[in-house]
Amino acid sequence: MKPLNFDKAVAQHFDRAATSYTQHDEIQRRAAHDLLACANPAISQHTGTLVDIGCGPAAETAALLSRCQQYIGIDISPAMLVQARRLYPNLNWSHGHWTELPLASGSTDWAFANLSLQWVDDLSCAFNEVYRILKPGGVATVNTLLPGTFSSLQESWARVDSRRHINQFPLLTDVVSAVKKHAWSSAGFHDYSYTQYFNNLRELLGSIKGVGASLVKRESSSGLMTRSKLQNLEKSYETCRQSQGLPLEWQVINIVLVK
Repeated sequence: MKPLNFDKAVAQHFDRAATSYTQHDEIQRRAAHDLLACANPAISQHTGTLVDIGCGPAAETAALLSRCQQYIGIDISPAMLVQARRLYPNLNWSHGHWTELPLASGSTDWAFANLSLQWVDDLSCAFNEVYRILKPGGVATVNTLLPGTFSSLQESWARVDSRRHINQFPLLTDVVSAVKKHAWSSAGFHDYSYTQYFNNLRELLGSIKGVGASLVKRESSSGLMTRSKLQNLEKSYETCRQSQGLPLEWQVINIVLVK
């Protein structure tokens, strides 16, 4: 069960990460690069209206601007939008959520969303909204996280206590099922794996927090970090250490949909 007002909690979490995000977004940048590469066969060189769902602090705006005539950035976090407006004051920025996009039906040529879909519980509703806003022939290029993300962290926590410290990510079959509820003319799925390495646990946890990914759906606040738990987790995580450092895994599925 997710806590009440979880969407509000997500927004507040990313509000706090707004000023630090670009210092820690290595994987987000790599994932966006690969998502754009997947989009190339379906997207014309210079498309019409593009909406960037979960735009954050305009991290990918420059790359997207060169490929569209009109750009619209949408985010659940007001603080992220403040950062985005500072960089691009003349662009269209809107506060909104995946499951209720502030756009008219059939108004969009391209919907782009890099690592924001994982914060949505109702995937069917999210894909319904994307389908709704796209014009006939419009393209959606989105991605999300799959099980296996943060696997070393999850395994290390499991040796410390039995509480949930990692979000439960949807199975690929669940993602595909949500997609296929709509009559897309084509749908492609491309999986990618990334691993970051850190010198120590504090750096690793700081990086997760820095991109707003440390929020976990819990029924209560019990089981949060204490000094003794951190020490036990540090000892546990050391068993995962590789020559490059402590690993942090990301499993990403890139989805290219044509309406």
